[in-house]
Amino acid sequence: MCESAVYLVDKDDNRQLLMDEAVLVKRDGDNIVLMNIIGEKQTIPASIEHIDLLKHQVLLRRRN
Repeated sequence: MCESAVYLVDKDDNRQLLMDEAVLVKRDGDNIVLMNIIGEKQTIPASIEHIDLLKHQVLLRRRN
């Protein structure tokens, strides 16, 4: 499958899992919108820090 885990990275580089199997990661203004396979959405005031397609991971950093 092509789902990815999405994490929020804090100032100490600790990771908090936001969504385990995201199928959509989209920028919407100053926010990132996540959606899983069943259509559940989450909007986070963050920017994309790093995407690793081999590890199926997306790292976000919260906006100040």
